[in-house]
Amino acid sequence: MIEPSKGRSRPRTRRSELERLVDRTVLEPTHPQLGTCWRFTGTTTPYGRIAKAQDSYTHRLGWKLLRGPIPEGKELHHHCGVYACWNPDHLELVTHAENQRHLRKTQCSQGHPLSGANLRINPNGTRTCRACNAANLPFRERKRVRQDP
Repeated sequence: MIEPSKGRSRPRTRRSELERLVDRTVLEPTHPQLGTCWRFTGTTTPYGRIAKAQDSYTHRLGWKLLRGPIPEGKELHHHCGVYACWNPDHLELVTHAENQRHLRKTQCSQGHPLSGANLRINPNGTRTCRACNAANLPFRERKRVRQDP
């Protein structure tokens, strides 16, 4: 016969979602206007996630615990750009269309504006910089000359 464990005096209680969230959070500085990011160090994809349920994304969970429910038809936008951050001061309630506008790049990797005459929309819907494309033209011509017999 197996005797019950003598080491435990009381049953374990499950930690709250907020306690579990805080346990896996590090504070990281960001730009001066926003202050400190609360970056979740557990599973990130790139959003922090405590469990597999929809409401287990750390930014959504943190908002609900600290600010209240997220209204129907609204999403959270990260002003800091750190998707694993759940600081409610870095989050804003926006519509899906507004959130998508925030994601759209306003300039290419070389700093050229992605608007007006410099913007080319490819047949597959991607946006490219005409100035960078023109700068790469000599490379493509050199490649073509090397391939010709």
